Amino acid sequence: MNTLSANNTNSQAITFYSIKNEKLFKASSSLECDFYYIFEADKSILSYDVRPFEVNITAIGGDLYKYTPSCVLEKNDSCDIWIEFVSTQAFLNNSTHYEKLFAEIKQAADILKVEFVVLSEADINNQELQISKMEYILNKKALLTRQLGSNLIAA
Repeated sequence: MNTLSANNTNSQAITFYSIKNEKLFKASSSLECDFYYIFEADKSILSYDVRPFEVNITAIGGDLYKYTPSCVLEKNDSCDIWIEFVSTQAFLNNSTHYEKLFAEIKQAADILKVEFVVLSEADINNQELQISKMEYILNKKALLTRQLGSNLIAA
C-alpha cells in the first residue's frame, strides 16, 4: 500500500500550543503555524486537529493509498474539512503530482462527505494574520493568568 502525502516531513518541527484545543501541536512549517493562528481566532471553527487520522483511498487507477490530512477542522453547522497545506513554490515545482494527488483526495472526500481544501500562502491575508496573532497572544496571556490564579487559590 502506498502513501499519499503533500507534506514534506520536516525534522525541525515547530511547536504550537492550541488554546482552542488545549494541546500542543507540531507544525511542519511556518506556513502551517500561520494558519493555526488564524484557526485560533476564527470563531466559526470549533476545533481542529493536526494529522489526526489515516484514511485508505482507492485511487483512479485502482491502487490503494493511505492518506493523512495535514489538519481537520470542525466548524459550526458544517461537515468536517480536510486541510492540506502546500507552499506555492512546492506546488509550482511539482504541479502534475499535486494536481493528480489532490484530485484523488477530493474524490475520496466527496465519497466520505467531507470538504477538502488546499491552502497556501496566497490564502493568507497579512492583516488578518497579524490580528489573529495578537488575539492569540492576548488569549494565551489570559489563560496563563487564569491558571496562575487557580494555582494560587488552590495553594
